[in-house]
Amino acid sequence: MAPEAEQYNVENLTWTELLDHARNWRNISRKGMGASLHHVLVFTDATGSDRLLALGGSQSSQQTIYSAALSRPSHEHLISVLTLSVHLEATACKGPPPAELAALCERQRTALTWGISSYEYEPHTDTLLYSDSAHIFLSRNGGFREVGAGVSGCPLNAQLCPVDSDIVAFVANRNVHIDRMGTVIYSTQSTKDVSNGCSPFIMQEEFDRFTGVWWSPGPEAMLVYERVDESKVEVLQFSCPGHLASSPMKYPVAGSTNATSTLHLISICADKVTDCSLSIDLHDQFPWYEYLARVGWLPDGSAVWAILMSRLQDRYALVLIPKELFCVQSASSGHHVITLLDEHTPTWFNIDNATKFLHSTNNVISFFHASDKNDNTHLYLFQYKIDSKGNVVSRRETPVTCGEWSVSKHVSLHVDEHRQHVYFVANKHHPADTNL
Repeated sequence: MAPEAEQYNVENLTWTELLDHARNWRNISRKGMGASLHHVLVFTDATGSDRLLALGGSQSSQQTIYSAALSRPSHEHLISVLTLSVHLEATACKGPPPAELAALCERQRTALTWGISSYEYEPHTDTLLYSDSAHIFLSRNGGFREVGAGVSGCPLNAQLCPVDSDIVAFVANRNVHIDRMGTVIYSTQSTKDVSNGCSPFIMQEEFDRFTGVWWSPGPEAMLVYERVDESKVEVLQFSCPGHLASSPMKYPVAGSTNATSTLHLISICADKVTDCSLSIDLHDQFPWYEYLARVGWLPDGSAVWAILMSRLQDRYALVLIPKELFCVQSASSGHHVITLLDEHTPTWFNIDNATKFLHSTNNVISFFHASDKNDNTHLYLFQYKIDSKGNVVSRRETPVTCGEWSVSKHVSLHVDEHRQHVYFVANKHHPADTNL
């Protein structure tokens, strides 16, 4: 929900009082739920009321979606207690969880749970998309329907299209599937060693990137996905004494060949669906590039941004890929990949989630980016003037944070462009403690 215009007064407390406050509310939350809430979403509903959605569960591993009404206290020294209610009843799951979900939870270092595993809510159309280990469902105005019916396998990374909430993309059986109103209108085709929409093992285990599909924010319904070729990656099988051996898996042993990734674009226009590969090879311009570390869209949907990293992690580039490059005729269109950053280090770079692009104005591309070039990780605001041919005319770099502390690399930034506020998590007060 958007913040109110007036400033909200917060009472200054001593460190001891803050600790007592934190302990008190920790006990209240434990008594109320028996388990912590996560994937919290705050939004304003159709009546103008502020509400909260979150995933959680009881002492068991059964998860469901909870909701609560939010209200600002009438007095600044009062604190309102959330009254949580079950927003959606989880169905009991039978049998062991799918291997794909178990592997994903293991690499995310999260507990394996039953019930609802993920959700997404679009308040403007009152659309709730949620999934368990076997099915995806879409709820709107009290009605329910299954998404991707007939597609076998464990559905992962289900996402609503920002342009049309009737369209859902998800990954199952190593392929990307597009569902519209309960009918699958497109599915990619994988082979033995090639998968679509699945981030490779290295990205999940070492770079904390667990998705391989990215919807454009608009105005067109477009989805970029990652195609991974593991044909040259070694196959290993792991076993422990007294236990059955695991299934053979592609495992890039240190010093051996890694999987290769390419980007593809699915475009949906009425009943026509097109799937185009990137018409250029990024290795031609960046021969040192090994890892597709991060991917996203500009807010206006005009280009895809990506962070390309070398195998030794001593060099990376932040680049813009115009959407026009995802077509056969793009070679003569005059568009090209724009390099915004090309950084080197004698040691190595840490990858983070602190890159955030802002809405462009007057051909100026602005974004926040984290750097640890001065020992600590801090935020910088970059502003690039781009001409009509896609060339960089000017560049400006402004430090946003500084000090003997670091911005957290795991938590994404939240930017309020209207108020010009940036929200981030950092260990400013103590090396072992992070705060907003």
